[in-house]
Amino acid sequence: MITTENRLSFAISTIRFPLAVLIVCAHSNPIKFPNLLGDYYCEVSFSNNLIHYLIIFVAWSLFSSAVPCFFAISGYLFFKKLVFFNKRIYFDKLKNRFYTLVLPYVVWNFCFILYFGLWKQLGDIGYLFLWFVGGPYENVVNMIMSCPIDGPLWFVRDLIGAVFLSPIIYYIFKRPKLGLVIFLMLLVWYLFGFSHQYWIPGISVPCLLFYGVGAYLGIHKVNVLDVVSSYRKVVLYIWIALLVIDTLTTHFINEDGITRLENYVIIHSLTSIFGVVAMLIISARYPSRLLMRLGGSSFVVYALHMPMLQQTYGIILCIFVNSQCMNEFQLLGIYLLVVSILVMFAMVLTEIFDRIKFLRILFKGGR
Repeated sequence: MITTENRLSFAISTIRFPLAVLIVCAHSNPIKFPNLLGDYYCEVSFSNNLIHYLIIFVAWSLFSSAVPCFFAISGYLFFKKLVFFNKRIYFDKLKNRFYTLVLPYVVWNFCFILYFGLWKQLGDIGYLFLWFVGGPYENVVNMIMSCPIDGPLWFVRDLIGAVFLSPIIYYIFKRPKLGLVIFLMLLVWYLFGFSHQYWIPGISVPCLLFYGVGAYLGIHKVNVLDVVSSYRKVVLYIWIALLVIDTLTTHFINEDGITRLENYVIIHSLTSIFGVVAMLIISARYPSRLLMRLGGSSFVVYALHMPMLQQTYGIILCIFVNSQCMNEFQLLGIYLLVVSILVMFAMVLTEIFDRIKFLRILFKGGR
């Protein structure tokens, strides 16, 4: 008999790969990041047409739940087997997370430092350090608000921060009343998009909010599928409605080479929150052995894609586009092709890493 706990485990295993692909779709978005098109960029009118809304739906609205879902899952898995928390357990967790988080974080960033030809800066230890945590150091505010050189790994950096703070997180969320107060403070901060959500590398509001929720569920051995079992359809209907509203009210406008976002922050934030629960419900209802197997490549998909986006777009555009000005259908085709190539390349690399233990430890943290 399949228990609710097993269904949640299947859901987590099923959802990892689709979430990683959604993140690739978001970072490959040519509407939000027209610089990816280089010299091939021209003013393509996407206003009020199906392709505009399709890309916004996938690469903005649907994507909004991807990273929060990863945070919530990480918090849940970190605490779910703990009966109590002491110094020995803490240092055991730190040792384990060194191999699963810190080592691949350093390796991937170092590889892309070399990839981008930044090896000339290796003599400057301060410069190198700040590239890892947020650089460049000329502007402290930019440093602490930005990402590592392998941009998507800000998520891993924040997880490392959460692991170091795990005794505090445990203390807070072990006490329901205190946990509720902290949760509501973070929720308001997140919902209304107040500034400085990413003020300190490793201690972002989205990380603390969703990792904290996952930590609460893990500490108190609460299965989210049990909690929402009577409200599954309501959650799904609300999420679908929010997805539609967020998609229809979001626009990326390029003015003088600068892309400006117009949307309702609270709608987008609510979409991401309901999406986390809805995605787990759907994954639990329709577990997939194929997606579970592909889940092994999700970390490589996540870590590999962004630094290669510009070059991949450049190669594909040179091969398939004859003129510098594309229509929206051509751009959609290029977009989907780039996403597919990056995901498949990461899957191939994963196969190689899995066959060589040393590489699996370095690039996947032994996953």
